[in-house]
Amino acid sequence: MGKTLREGAERLHTVVSNAPAFIWSLDKNGIFTLSEGRGLKARGLRSGEVVGKSVFEVYRDVPNFIEDNRRALAGESFVSVVEVGHLVFESHYSPTRDKNGEVVGMIGVCTDITGQRDEEEKMAKIFDGLNIPAFAINVEHKITHWNTAVESLTGVKREAVVGTDKQWMAFYANKRPVMADLIVDEAPESKFKDFYGDKYTKSSLIAGAYEASDFFPAIGPVAEEKWLIFTAAPLKDSEGRVVGAIETLQDITEQKQMVDALIDSEAKYRALVESTEDSVYLVDRNCRYIFINEKHLARIGLPKNQTIGKIYGELHSDDETEEFAKIVDDVFETGNSIQHEHKSSRDSRYILRTLSPVKDSDGRTIAVTVVSKDITKLKQTEDQLRESEEEYRSLVECTEDSVYLVDRNCRYIFINEKHLARIGLPKNQTIGKIYGELHSEDEAEEFAKIVDDVFETGNSIQHEHKSSRDSRYILRTLSPVKDSEGRT
Repeated sequence: MGKTLREGAERLHTVVSNAPAFIWSLDKNGIFTLSEGRGLKARGLRSGEVVGKSVFEVYRDVPNFIEDNRRALAGESFVSVVEVGHLVFESHYSPTRDKNGEVVGMIGVCTDITGQRDEEEKMAKIFDGLNIPAFAINVEHKITHWNTAVESLTGVKREAVVGTDKQWMAFYANKRPVMADLIVDEAPESKFKDFYGDKYTKSSLIAGAYEASDFFPAIGPVAEEKWLIFTAAPLKDSEGRVVGAIETLQDITEQKQMVDALIDSEAKYRALVESTEDSVYLVDRNCRYIFINEKHLARIGLPKNQTIGKIYGELHSDDETEEFAKIVDDVFETGNSIQHEHKSSRDSRYILRTLSPVKDSDGRTIAVTVVSKDITKLKQTEDQLRESEEEYRSLVECTEDSVYLVDRNCRYIFINEKHLARIGLPKNQTIGKIYGELHSEDEAEEFAKIVDDVFETGNSIQHEHKSSRDSRYILRTLSPVKDSEGRT
């Protein structure tokens, strides 16, 4: 029996002496009764060398270590980390008691964690270098890392929370688990539903991770309203056990506001394009229909489910498709709007099409909006005018009077030779010009008012006018030119 005990004690002594740590015990006066372990070499000591000596003398140059031993001799059990030179030690202290519960000494186990601390510091630097807000907690729900980006987002400094379980304070008014807490607890999915409702989902990229988005009414240094996306994932040891969790956050407030604005804008845009008499549709680079308003659907005689997603060429002739595709390509290449006249092979109607680029936030064209205005009546009017032009020209060119034609904007459409001679300008410098470009401001204002009256009333107006050009007195008669429906 005695031999067995001696052999067991020798094996224990061998293990302790070769462990990368050291174990010591003190009596109630602080005298070493045990000092074993390979970790003593860091102090230049051998196993048993300090037995019988006072801890207060041997370690007088390490006041933190002395203070920790005093705490243990006072009856406190705790764990302490002490730096000695360039080395870092983690020590576990426990008082020893007699059968009456009186403290008669203490025992301690000290492990060199310098390498571990170096790795932790490297990890902390890497973690802090992340440009996304992030924090980590351990299995005790204590914050171990709180990077600069999350400080900036929340306004909470790492010094205020690292080592505590107050991660909730940065996000909520009352104490509750954050997503990382649920991950550490390996909580069932029902718990995620309890706290996040329908706003969470399992991560498709990381096993055991969850993500969610939520609105926070007061977050950050100035208590702003913010929308955040957050993802929490487990941290595991080499054996697959959960030892903590990391949670990353992304401020999507600006994107959310943009989406809301787009939704609002879409409603207004839809109301606009559905109320117009023009055909409006949207196509991509491949001339595939993305959107078509009701007016255009009625014109082509097809329901929406037979048009959206179709390519232009599936609904139009080869010639029309080739023409349309070329213009769409030009809009994508130049990023500019293009307007052209087109005669439909479907019903022979004349269409004025305006193709405009739809651009993303980087200015790249991602689609083309097409607005098609039916100008058949206008074309018919032009044809009628063209047919009578020769008769009209003969009439107006043989008169001794100045004759000219202007549109609603007082832009010259036609000028006879008599009037060209009077103003002293050739036709190519007058047709298309606005009246005010060739006359004084007062004359232009007077003329525009009378033109407006003619358009409004549909009646002729005659008035006397003194020209500022040559001081001649002119009797002008302004008469409406009307279409087949009587519109000026």
